[in-house]
Amino acid sequence: MLSEPAVVGLKGKPQAVILATGSEVPLALAAQKRLAEPAMGAIRVRVVSVPSTTVFDRQTTAYKRSVLPDGVPRVAVEAGVTDGWWKYGPTACRAWPSRPA
Repeated sequence: MLSEPAVVGLKGKPQAVILATGSEVPLALAAQKRLAEPAMGAIRVRVVSVPSTTVFDRQTTAYKRSVLPDGVPRVAVEAGVTDGWWKYGPTACRAWPSRPA
């Protein structure tokens, strides 16, 4: 885990999880901060940095569940491909086209 909801001033269990790797981590942290704002509903978001899905996949089931709790929506932030994110839950792999610069 990289950042719990308490980092942005919210108490309680996460209501959503954002998974990110590399250069996408700052985007995930910015989203966490924005979603914590009262105007956005003060949503408690956990940010998980996953630099290696291979290493994460080798962890115990108990550990993976502690990082990615059951019943909590997950969103993966990936600038490249959506390959592999599906295994972290049905909400973790949604592809949206990027907007042209």
